[in-house]
Amino acid sequence: MEQIGKRILFLDTIDSTNNYAIEKMRQNDMQWGDVVCAKHQTKGKGQRHKKWESKRAENLLCSVVLNRPLFLADQLFKINIVASLSVVDLLEQLGLEEIQIKWPNDIYVRQKKIAGILTESIWSQNKLEGVVLGIGLNVNQQVFETYDIPPTSVCLETLKTHPPKDILEMLLPFLDRNLQKSINDFNTLFLRYHARLYKLNKPVLLEQKNVYKQAVFKGVNKQSGAALLDLKGQIINVMTSSIIWHVD
Repeated sequence: MEQIGKRILFLDTIDSTNNYAIEKMRQNDMQWGDVVCAKHQTKGKGQRHKKWESKRAENLLCSVVLNRPLFLADQLFKINIVASLSVVDLLEQLGLEEIQIKWPNDIYVRQKKIAGILTESIWSQNKLEGVVLGIGLNVNQQVFETYDIPPTSVCLETLKTHPPKDILEMLLPFLDRNLQKSINDFNTLFLRYHARLYKLNKPVLLEQKNVYKQAVFKGVNKQSGAALLDLKGQIINVMTSSIIWHVD
């Protein structure tokens, strides 16, 4: 498997690194492991089309091109696991503590959001062509204007600033290592991921058609990537982000 980040495109301002990577990938202008990095995004996005706030040149905004399917379409959640653990590994190396993974796509530090992951699959005539993996990590930003979850950054946690380019260079080897692990020893990788899950075995709310039901988050299904909820003694699989996490 080729190394991730052998070619890195450093851009100034674009709509989003994922959009740019997807467009170039469809034009056959991207190779396996290419990385797109930007100082600023005008339409940075998170899960469910939410806006990703990031001040110019203060954070890591990047997308990784995986234009050869590694997994079947129903196993793409493994890429999210790879990305989540790679960010966790990076943050640990930087000295941060109390790092957790909030299913399906956020990284928390001391119950504050520090990073988000957005995986987008590329299809052509019902055939999976590949995946673009977007990662947004708050590095040096100290003031956040709008948010639904309290945010934090590497700087706020460590009182140190880092060039985002250096953070990217630290992240890439973790992505390489964990991606290889997902192919050769997924069980071990999954156990690490599961142990980091935010709100594991704790109460949450499940929203179904504007009805809120009390449940307990029991983890993630290793076969499908769905969230597992204990709903009055019955374990159910939830694929959508209809879980209300902050209930206590």
